[in-house]
Amino acid sequence: MDFRKALLVSALATLAIGMSSATLAANSLRIPTQVSMHDVDAEQARLRAIDFEMAPIKSDADLATYLRTAGEESPLMALSPGARERFLATLTFNENGLVGYKYEELARELTASQAYRILALFGAQRTAHLLGARVESPADTAVVRMPIVQGLRADYKEYKCVSPHNCYGQRFYICLTGC
Repeated sequence: MDFRKALLVSALATLAIGMSSATLAANSLRIPTQVSMHDVDAEQARLRAIDFEMAPIKSDADLATYLRTAGEESPLMALSPGARERFLATLTFNENGLVGYKYEELARELTASQAYRILALFGAQRTAHLLGARVESPADTAVVRMPIVQGLRADYKEYKCVSPHNCYGQRFYICLTGC
């Protein structure tokens, strides 16, 4: 749940505590029980845009700069040197940022929250729940339980971005929105 929705739920809960059910009924205060797919799609696009804007790595050039300046605190250091090199070699960028990567090394070596931190460098943290990474902490559990909206698949597990708007089936890859 994003911050805005959490704030709304909190405000409504506080409001409901201060009002009787009769008052609520009299004022016709209703919490919506259904949301249109258009609204869900728009919200997903908004969240992807925020992820992209906050990501420090949006291109091969950004990656090269990051690798030159990143220290031991970088989330990438959670990977062994060989796995890090193999993972980085699979990254696919276009004008939309990261549009594909091979997740095998992340799933093999990391917990779900470690993978999330690495993917956040590229604005792709929303795909961390797809990897099948280890769960060892409450943070890992939160990552793997990220909500999946049926019918809205913008990121495709077991597909590789091979050209603009073209994902091809390939094991251990994820093709992201923007391919």
